Amino acid sequence: MRKSIVVSLLIISSLFAGEKYTLEECLDIAQKNNPDMMMSNQQLEISRNQLSQAQGNFLPSLNSYVRTQRRSQGDSEYLYQGAKVTQEGATSNYYEAGLSLNQPLFNSDILSGYKLAKNGVTQAGVSKNQTRQYLIYDVTEKFYTYLKAQELLNVYEKAHKNSLEQLKKTEEMQRLGQVAKKDVLKAKVKEGSDRLNIINQQKALETSAINLQAAMGIDPNDENFVVYEKIYEPVKGVTLTAAKEYSFENNNDLKLLEEQKKSAELQYQMAKSAYLPTLSASFGYSRGGNQFDRIYSETDKWWNSSLTLSLGFSLFEGFKRKNEVQIKQIESNIYDERIRKQKIQMTSNLDDLVRTLNTYKEMLEINQINLNSAKEDLRLAQEMYKLNSATFLEVLDAQAAHTRAESDIIRIKYEMKITEAQLKLAMGTL
Repeated sequence: MRKSIVVSLLIISSLFAGEKYTLEECLDIAQKNNPDMMMSNQQLEISRNQLSQAQGNFLPSLNSYVRTQRRSQGDSEYLYQGAKVTQEGATSNYYEAGLSLNQPLFNSDILSGYKLAKNGVTQAGVSKNQTRQYLIYDVTEKFYTYLKAQELLNVYEKAHKNSLEQLKKTEEMQRLGQVAKKDVLKAKVKEGSDRLNIINQQKALETSAINLQAAMGIDPNDENFVVYEKIYEPVKGVTLTAAKEYSFENNNDLKLLEEQKKSAELQYQMAKSAYLPTLSASFGYSRGGNQFDRIYSETDKWWNSSLTLSLGFSLFEGFKRKNEVQIKQIESNIYDERIRKQKIQMTSNLDDLVRTLNTYKEMLEINQINLNSAKEDLRLAQEMYKLNSATFLEVLDAQAAHTRAESDIIRIKYEMKITEAQLKLAMGTL
């Protein structure tokens, strides 16, 4: 059984033989491969094309046409000054080619459509940055979850190594008649418990690696995938006042709501502009006649031209415009409440994150003291056990306390980094 543990540990260690990635490298890969990031880039490109379309509506439209018409009429009779007149049937052909040019001079829908499209580009840009920051947080959270699982595995492996050594010592002491058999049994139980911790933590490490690779948009089945941190950077503190100031200025959720409110205001203005007239001009030129060559011959003849100036005004549409204006005004006002609600939620969230971060800092200091104490307690318990001045149960308790103290520090260290990323996401500074 012990050999199988050694083999499994060798397998785990072999996983770390592949290429190692830092957090910055993971983020770079994610921004190039994550599907959500790709879709946000494409949505921004769509918005830019929609803006180009809206700009094109200000330009004139030029159309050309060529048509032919064949007209046939049967024999007919009619009275003219009391006499019946008979008109024989006839067939005639007509050929025509022409150009038409249309130019809108004033159209509120075109102007509002352009403003909406411009706002759409801004929204798409904010949305892209929002997606990017959520992706950074997601990868960061999974990166530190992986490191936490990796370091906890190291702690459990070290604890298992110690329990194996303790088991050997206890078996030797029992052989010499210095301790009872029950101490050997307790040592075996401890070794088995530590071995089970390793097995469970190996699974947690594999799961965290898969989750991180999926967030990065790469194959989650790469067994050689390994990440590392060059140096653990301590978490910097921030006050709630500073966090709120950054957040209200940079938070992308809030920015997106503000841009959506602008869009709603533009739609309200569009609804009101339905009461305004429209003004346009058009010019047409055509040539043709009952012979096809009149389209292109004798350019001084067989032509027609027209210049039109149109002013349109809708007088009544069954209160449709009035209702539309009211609806758009209400929809615009709703965004004021959405923004107010968002700011309340942001303040509450920021307060919780700042408090959590400060609590973790205090816990880290306390647990560092606990770890130093646990190390000394374990050393003393092992020495006293050798001298028959302490029970084996006291040794086991000291070992468990030491492992727990090491594990708690690791958990707090990386939960701090994850909370720091959450706070930066809320402030819009990731």
